Amino acid sequence: MSKQNPENVNKTTELRTVPIDTIAPYWRNPRKNETGIAKVAESIRLYGYQQPIITDKDLTIIAGHSRYQALKELGWTEVPVLIADMDPKKAKEYRVIDNRTNEYSSWSPDLLLELKEFTSSETLESFFPHIDLTTDFSTFSKSVTEGTLEAAQILIDNAVRGAKVTDPPPNIIEIACPECHHPITLFREDVLKAR
Repeated sequence: MSKQNPENVNKTTELRTVPIDTIAPYWRNPRKNETGIAKVAESIRLYGYQQPIITDKDLTIIAGHSRYQALKELGWTEVPVLIADMDPKKAKEYRVIDNRTNEYSSWSPDLLLELKEFTSSETLESFFPHIDLTTDFSTFSKSVTEGTLEAAQILIDNAVRGAKVTDPPPNIIEIACPECHHPITLFREDVLKAR
């Protein structure tokens, strides 16, 4: 049984290289991206341009405003773009949804193991300045059990976000939620098992 292509899904897209000055940012871009542009530019310098900007047929950006600004700052004069044949109302919705969906993700325990394999400490410090890699993470993921998985995820999320642990009672540890700043109380033994 084959799936039908819903009406709101692009029927055609085209990858084309265009002069960067012919691309227009969406005038009411819903995402404030000024603080991330330098990091996006650094990523492009280090790893190349790997994810095309998505535009409509008029070359107005649907997704990729930060990449566009970073490429301009890097001096690019031409850029490959993915031109989507998308209904204008759906393009407006997608601009918001594309930015929102990454907020539903969290880091897995494997992130810390991956970071230990970075070849450049400068790159690691630039993109993850709050992570302390002196911890031996080789046993970290092996010791995570069903009972300690939630504690491990909290430790990882807080390490990635640079959250601080408050002064806990002897057998309890309190961690401030990086999203809402409410305290999360865990048993110290569960947290230590997760490490």
